[in-house]
Amino acid sequence: MRKFIACTLLLLASAQISAQRIEQPIGFTDASALHSVENVELSSFVWEDLFSHAQEEEERSGKTLQGKVIYEAMSPETVGTWTELENGTKVWRVQMSSEDALSISTYFDDFFIPEGASLFIYNADRTYFEGPIGSEENNGHGRYVTNDIWGESITLEYVQPADVVGEAHLGIMGAGYFFQYVYPPAILEDSERGSGSCQVEVNCPEGEDWQFQRDAIVRLRITDDGDIGLCSGAMVNTTARDCRQYLLSALHCADNVSDDDFAFLQVRFNYERPLSDIPFQECTVGSFSSSRNRTGVVHLADSDDNSFQGFQGSDFLLLEVEDQIPGDWNPFFAGWEAANLGSQRGVGIHHPNGDLKKISTYTDPTTSVFIGAPGSHWEVTWAETQTNQGTTEGGSSGSPLFNAEGKIIGTLSAGLSDCFNQGQFGPDEPDWYGKMSYHWTNNPNNADQKLRVWLDPNDLGWTTLWGSYMNEGGDCDPFLSIPENSLDLNAFQISPNPSPGQLNIKITDDALNGTIQVFDLQGKIIFSEQIAGPVHTYDLSTLNSGIYYVIISNAEGQSRTKKWSKI
Repeated sequence: MRKFIACTLLLLASAQISAQRIEQPIGFTDASALHSVENVELSSFVWEDLFSHAQEEEERSGKTLQGKVIYEAMSPETVGTWTELENGTKVWRVQMSSEDALSISTYFDDFFIPEGASLFIYNADRTYFEGPIGSEENNGHGRYVTNDIWGESITLEYVQPADVVGEAHLGIMGAGYFFQYVYPPAILEDSERGSGSCQVEVNCPEGEDWQFQRDAIVRLRITDDGDIGLCSGAMVNTTARDCRQYLLSALHCADNVSDDDFAFLQVRFNYERPLSDIPFQECTVGSFSSSRNRTGVVHLADSDDNSFQGFQGSDFLLLEVEDQIPGDWNPFFAGWEAANLGSQRGVGIHHPNGDLKKISTYTDPTTSVFIGAPGSHWEVTWAETQTNQGTTEGGSSGSPLFNAEGKIIGTLSAGLSDCFNQGQFGPDEPDWYGKMSYHWTNNPNNADQKLRVWLDPNDLGWTTLWGSYMNEGGDCDPFLSIPENSLDLNAFQISPNPSPGQLNIKITDDALNGTIQVFDLQGKIIFSEQIAGPVHTYDLSTLNSGIYYVIISNAEGQSRTKKWSKI
């Protein structure tokens, strides 16, 4: 049996609240002012059928299913109850119920919220709500999917103050019905959550050196012809370094997804337990981050290698997140290594069974294996570490394997690792990651689907790139990403710039007793030396023409990078 990996969904969101919007649904604060709410009884499912279908799909294609879509069109014009308050505020509410559902979400196929209006979603006993959801979620394709709210019944509440201009579009396509991997926010203990007890929170000590890479990992909730499945993925950098919102995952997670359903794919950012007041201590307790989702992706490329007999290649999928990712979500665009180089050590970061972000560590070298095709995958086994022996599970599919430099060398396709020894599975069994090098130029896909075409759009011929956050210039140039505790912009000056070869560096006192380093565009070090005074002069006339990076670091590790052009 192939054990493949995918991802889940949860709940929670708390969108940025503008001054014009209320912070809580009126149904929480003044329910007596509203008319009684209409209940729409949705169809339900036989649980035995759902679990049987989920098991068959896991064995056949490696997908991990969490729910089903109930298709039932409705809108404020056809269902629900309107109330107009004394101050002119209009409120529309509707309750949606489905027997035996663990949780319910809402699928909108005609979604628009006027600026200043708010949409809320809450559970039956009004102990939890999501919102306000406002105009920041509007998009060109008009699709939006809420997080799931646990229980058999949820209430939608739309609030439009009297001074709001415009009317909402709240066309509902249906609801998501969830039967497994549902995690109410109150459930925090590992033993009660969906992933195995061996999994290691990403902000445990094992994640201390992988905080950048952590911020690249996202959880995917995938709608596929009525099925709702789970996978993981990573935001990735390109040689254009333009912060294109590219997301790398595995094809088996979404091999039959239509363009219409890709518009409902939900990408969840920052879904992890936060660092405690004492970093990397008490790493398995504490509430997790609020929901930060983007609905809708564009399918760009894939390996075109899935069949009923298994893989014929390396199993990759490249998507682009359609709507702008807010800057305060702080996504990291991971770097990559596509030169078919293994790694002596590294980590995998993922969302097992859609749970909070976890980290698994390997300390033995990766080996090249035949899974889909000769040399298409890296094999890795996980090590026992300070906290536990993290593995992977359903929901981890598509997550990246990082090498010791923090660059992606593969994406998770299949494996046998598990928290518990059971048959062929166990904590010491291997997992298999489709190689970046095989994604790059191989697979039975068309020439315009090779990953190299998309991640090296300027055809520079690079096979390696560092990752980056979006920096002050609005791009993803790794060397210009400004550390939180960096040297002042005027810590040093370089001249002439551009230059045919002479490089003069003048350094202030703050940067003395540190180092000078010069790198080329690919991150190859040209030279490095200790700072021995305020003025340094170099003859670099033998270098090829192009852009180089001059990095000055002081004795405390603070640094600043500037570009220098050799003509």
